[in-house]
Amino acid sequence: MVGSVGSWWLRLKGKPKISFLEADFFPGEVKWKEGEDTDKKRWHNQTQEASIKRFAALASPVKGTVTACLLGIFLLLLGQPALHADPPITLLYTDWTLDPGPVFYRGRAGEQTLLQAATGRLYAVAAGQDGVLYVADANKNDLFRWTGDTLALVYHHTTYLRDIAFDPQGRLYFSEATGAKADGTIYRLDDGGPTLFYTVSLAAVGGFWAGHFSFAPDGKLYLSTGNRVGASIYRVITTTPTISLVPAVVYTDPVGSIAGFDFDQAGNIYYADWFHRIYRVTPKAVRTVALEDLGRRFADVAVVAHSIALGPEAGRVNSIAFHPTNPKILYAATSTGGIFRSADDGQTWFRRSRGLTHPGTDGVLVHPLTPSTVFAVTPAGVFRSADHGLNWTQPLALVPPVPRTDLPWRIREAQKNPIRFDPGDASIYAAPFCAGLYRSPDGLMWTQIYPTGSVPPVQSCVTSIDVSPADGGTVYITTPGAIRKRVGGAGPWTQIGMEINDADPFVLRVAPSDPNRLYVAATNLQTWPPNTNVWVRAAAVGSFVRTTAMPPWPDWFDGKSLAVHPTNSLSLFFGTVALYRTPDAMTWTWTTCGSSEICGADYRGVAFNPSGNLLYAPHDQGIFRLDLAANSFTAIEKGLVNTQFYDIDVGAGGHVYGGTQDKGAFRRLGSGAWQGMDTAGSGDVLDMLAHPTDPLRLFMRTNTEAVLRSSNNGTNVTPSGFVPAQGFWNHQLAYHAPSMTLYAGTQYSGVYKSTDDGMNFVAANTGIETRAVRCLALQPSSSTVLYAGTFDNKIYKTTNGGTWSQLAAFPEAGALVIAINPAGTRVYAGTKTGVYVSTDGGGSWNPTNSGLTPTRVVSELLIDPVCPCLMYAGLGYYDLWSLYGGGIYQSTDGGMNWSPLTAAAEAWMSVPAIRIDRTDRTRLHIATYGSGVRTLFRDLTAPGGCGC
Repeated sequence: MVGSVGSWWLRLKGKPKISFLEADFFPGEVKWKEGEDTDKKRWHNQTQEASIKRFAALASPVKGTVTACLLGIFLLLLGQPALHADPPITLLYTDWTLDPGPVFYRGRAGEQTLLQAATGRLYAVAAGQDGVLYVADANKNDLFRWTGDTLALVYHHTTYLRDIAFDPQGRLYFSEATGAKADGTIYRLDDGGPTLFYTVSLAAVGGFWAGHFSFAPDGKLYLSTGNRVGASIYRVITTTPTISLVPAVVYTDPVGSIAGFDFDQAGNIYYADWFHRIYRVTPKAVRTVALEDLGRRFADVAVVAHSIALGPEAGRVNSIAFHPTNPKILYAATSTGGIFRSADDGQTWFRRSRGLTHPGTDGVLVHPLTPSTVFAVTPAGVFRSADHGLNWTQPLALVPPVPRTDLPWRIREAQKNPIRFDPGDASIYAAPFCAGLYRSPDGLMWTQIYPTGSVPPVQSCVTSIDVSPADGGTVYITTPGAIRKRVGGAGPWTQIGMEINDADPFVLRVAPSDPNRLYVAATNLQTWPPNTNVWVRAAAVGSFVRTTAMPPWPDWFDGKSLAVHPTNSLSLFFGTVALYRTPDAMTWTWTTCGSSEICGADYRGVAFNPSGNLLYAPHDQGIFRLDLAANSFTAIEKGLVNTQFYDIDVGAGGHVYGGTQDKGAFRRLGSGAWQGMDTAGSGDVLDMLAHPTDPLRLFMRTNTEAVLRSSNNGTNVTPSGFVPAQGFWNHQLAYHAPSMTLYAGTQYSGVYKSTDDGMNFVAANTGIETRAVRCLALQPSSSTVLYAGTFDNKIYKTTNGGTWSQLAAFPEAGALVIAINPAGTRVYAGTKTGVYVSTDGGGSWNPTNSGLTPTRVVSELLIDPVCPCLMYAGLGYYDLWSLYGGGIYQSTDGGMNWSPLTAAAEAWMSVPAIRIDRTDRTRLHIATYGSGVRTLFRDLTAPGGCGC
C-alpha cells in the first residue's frame, strides 16, 4: 500500500529524531534542532497517560468499542439519549512529513491509506456531508477534492492556504495564516471565489496562529494555536469579518501543540498534536489519547461519521436548469442521486442535496427573478432551496406512489423536468409523478389545479408542462392519451390534439420565438412498437401534423425529450435512445458525436441554453454539451458522481469491481483510479463475482444474458456458452471456487450450472415448477447446497446442486436476496417488506425486523463470515415507479435487532450490494443505485459475542 513502507521503516527505528522544514511553511513557528529528541522534551511529565492508552484509537475496532461505550455513558450522565442514527466515527489523518502525502485511517489490520497525492504534502483534510473529501497542500496553496479517483484542483490561493473545514450547512472554508508575522484570515469559498469570513487577531490568540480552525455542531467557530509548544483551543465570540474580540479559551495544553482538529456530533474535539498523538477532549475538557503512533507526525484530523464517496463519475441525468444571469451556473437533476450544481459551465459539479430526502429528482428550476431560489420535483413532492441548493425544505409533500400494475410502465421514463415558470404572473407549475398538477404563486404555497374531478389513474400522470404567453397566458400539459390547455391561469381545462390518435403525447414544448407554435413528441405507452413521432401545430388554430412521415429512428425507439431553439422555431432536437435534430421541422438526422462514451444513450432532458448557442444533452451516462457553431461535443461529468450500481464485489488484494445501469462495469485496483472494463458491448451489468483468491479471475452477468469470464481483471472477457432467454437481476450468481462450480439464475429459464469455471452451462432445474428465479445463494463451503427465491412466492432448496425441493410457503411475493450463515443453521431472506429468518433450513420463516424503518425494502443482506452475529441490510429498491431508500442497517445479534449504520442524512441511499474489504475487514464497500460506490467503516465487535 502506498505510504506504508515509510511508516514501517520509521517504526523500526523507534523514536525518530525530527527536523522541521526550513522552507516557507509556517514562518515564525518554533523549530526543533536536528537530532533533538522531541518526544523526551514533550512527554516527560505526561507518563500518567499511559494507563489510558488502551482506550485510544477510535478508528480501531476493539479500542473504539470501549471509547464508544464511554461516550454513551457520558451522554447518559448528561441526561441525553445516545445517538444511534450515525455510524461509529472514523478518524482520517495526515502526516506533514510525507511527500507525496497520503490520508490515513486505522483499520482492523492497522494503518490504511485511503488516498494518496501524486506529489506534494497534504496538511489538511475535511469531509463534506456528501461524502466527498477535500485536502490542502499548504506549501503549494492548493485545495483539492477527492471522490475516489485522482485529486482534482478546486482552488489555488495566492498565498498560504493552511486549513480547510465545513460548517454544519455544508459550506467550505479555508484559512490564510503566517504564524507570528501577521493577523490571519478565514475565507468562505463560494462560486465567485473566496469571501472574507473572519479575521484572526494574533493579539487575541497569544501572538501566534498557524491557521487551524473548525466548526462545532452548533455552527460556532473554533481556533487552535497550531504547531507551537504551549497551545490553546479558542471559541470565537463573534464571526464578523472584523478583527475579533478576545476569544474564549476552552482548552490549553501548556507543554504541547494543537494543530488540526475536528468535532464529533457529541461536541468532543479531536486534535492532532503535530507529533505522534491525536487527542480527544470532551466538552468538560477531559483529555484522553485517541490515537498514538511513534512513526507519525500528525498535522490534521477529520472526524467522519458517514460514508465516503468513491466514485466513479457520471450516471443518469434527467434534466438541466440554467441560471438567468450567469451562464456558467448550471443545475442537474439526477434520477437517483439528487441535485448537482456547477459554477463553471459543467467543468466541475458538486452535489447539492442536503435536506433533499427523496433523491429521485425528475426536474429542477432556478427562479428567474430570485436565482438563489431553486426548486426540485420528485415523486415525494416539491423541494425548495433558498441558498443555491445548499439546503432544501419541502413545501409540497406527497406520498410517493407505490408500484402499480394498472399504469403503463413507460410513464416513469417519460416524465422529465415537469416544472415550469410562468413569466406572466410569476407562478410556478409542478407535476410530481402521477399526482396531478400543482400551482404556486410564490413557491411556498401549492394548490392542486389538475385533475379537477375524477379521472382514470393514468390521466393523473402529467408527463410535461409548458407555458405560452399567447392569449394572456396559456398552460399546456400532456397526459397519456391527451393534451390539455388552460387559458389565463384559471377556468376549465380543454382538450386539444385529438388527431394524435395512434400514440400517447408525452412531452409538449412551445416554441419560445413563436408562442402559438407547439411541438409534441408522442409514443405508445402500452403497445408495441412505440410508434414514436414528433408532431407540430404551426398556428393557434389548426391541427397537429407529423414532422416526418418516415422517422429515421427505429420503430422500437420510444421518446424521452424535446427541445426547441430559443430564436429559431423550426430548429429542434429530439431525445430518444439516440439524439436527433432537424433544422426545418421536417428533415430529421441522427446527431453523431464520434465517441460512444460521449454520445451515451437515452436522452431524457435535452435543452438549449438561453442564448441558443449550446445544447445540453443529459443522458443515462451523464451529460454532454454540443457547441452548435463548431459542431463539437464535450462530456461534462467531473464530480457528477451519481452512477447507478446494481452490484459490486471485492476480489483478492482489495480490488473493487462494480456493475452499473447503462455504464457497463468498472474496476478499482487497490486505491487507484476507476477504469472501465470490457463487457462485450453490454451497458447493463447486474452481477459481479470476483474469485476469492485469484486476483485476476472475474465473472460478470450482463443484460445480454451472457456470463462473462475474465482472467485479467476485466481487461478482456470471454462470453460463456450460456444464453437462455431474457431476464436478469442481481444476486443471481453463486460460486464455489475450490470446485470451479458456478450457478446462474434466470427470470424465465430457471437455474443453470457450470462445473468448469463458467465455460459451459447446463440446466439444473429439476423440481422447480415456475422457473422465474429472482435470487440464488450458495451455502458457505458447499458446492451443492443452494437456495433459490422465485417471483411466485416460493423458496427452493437443493442439496445436490440440481434437484430442487420447494420449502415452506414463503409469506412474500418473492425474495430479493438470500443469505446463509457460515454454519448453515440460519437462512435469511430480504424482501420488499423486510427480513425473514429460517432456523430449520427453510422449513418455516419468521419476520425479524425489530429496529428497521417501517419503509423497508431489503435488497441486500450480508453476514460477516468471521463473526456471523454481525449482519448488514441494504435498504432500497429500484423499479419503474419509485425509489425506496433507507441506507444500511446493522445487526449485532444475528438479525434479531437492527439499527442504522449509515448516517441519518444518508437514509435516502438505495443499497443493492455491500461487500467487506478483503484487506481491511473494518471497511465496507457499498454499491448505491444513484450515488456510485461508497466506503463505510464499522466496528467489528458484537457485544454478545460471535456465536450466532
